[in-house]
Amino acid sequence: MFLYFVLSALIPILFLAVLYFEEIGRLLDKQVYAQLGNAATSYRTSLYERLLLVDELLRNSASELGGDKASSLAKGKSRTLQNLGLMSPTGAHSAAWPWSFPRAKWCP
Repeated sequence: MFLYFVLSALIPILFLAVLYFEEIGRLLDKQVYAQLGNAATSYRTSLYERLLLVDELLRNSASELGGDKASSLAKGKSRTLQNLGLMSPTGAHSAAWPWSFPRAKWCP
């Protein structure tokens, strides 16, 4: 008789323990996926902003080099871009910053 009493008390407790364990596991999985999504969004935004900054920096530097203002570029920018050069579609380089470098040959 005492055994039935103990079993009738333990069965609902065990059932609720398993149910709570499963629900808490699902809740933690949802939270982890939400945090991962937020981190990915933040990383994506940061990377996009960096790419925009690099694009703007390269466009400005290319326009300054195209106008043959290599000396003003060397004075104005301190080590932001090193070994920056402007090449024509034929392969001849027209300006280099901060110093001139010989045209490198491409070896396959």
